[in-house]
Amino acid sequence: MRFMFVYWKLENAGSAQTILNYAAAARELGHEVVLYADPDDSSNFACSLDIDSADAVLFLLEWNIYLHENKPLDLSGALRSSAREQRIVIDNDGMYNDPIRIDGDYNHPAIEDSHKRTQLYDSISDRIYQPTLHPLRRNVRPFLFHGYNPAWEAPLDPTNKPYGMLYVGSNWFSTGDRADPAASGTSANRRPRLD
Repeated sequence: MRFMFVYWKLENAGSAQTILNYAAAARELGHEVVLYADPDDSSNFACSLDIDSADAVLFLLEWNIYLHENKPLDLSGALRSSAREQRIVIDNDGMYNDPIRIDGDYNHPAIEDSHKRTQLYDSISDRIYQPTLHPLRRNVRPFLFHGYNPAWEAPLDPTNKPYGMLYVGSNWFSTGDRADPAASGTSANRRPRLD
């Protein structure tokens, strides 16, 4: 099978590494993963604009589809060239939901933004997936998109690092006091003893 992702051609940002790992796994299993983009020998991605050769066209949509480098993600070319039956939406950031607000964090600033995003996704495909075990909408299916690559493991050695702060998370609004450790009453240089 040939899977074509519609996503930014970024080498090391966003979901690029996940797509590259899907491509490696697909090769091992006798399949192919390509990125919908002009062919580019300097890219880590196999790139193609030949949508007719794709068995599935996966629109990997995140909150920033209108914002990267002041250019929108090129959805129109992929939409014009693909059949609805080929298309799948992976809603990586839960934007295909009504507005959700928790402690200043939100998926949409206003209800109109939620409606606009819902209409966009519905215009692309009837098959919409989100990385959650329990989607909020009945027509959405779970798909845990990101994975773990054991080749990236590195031994933990905190003794040679000048700072000891670690944030594990993915939300673009969840910086809070971490943006300025001094404001939270903590010291960026204070480290616990590990002996």
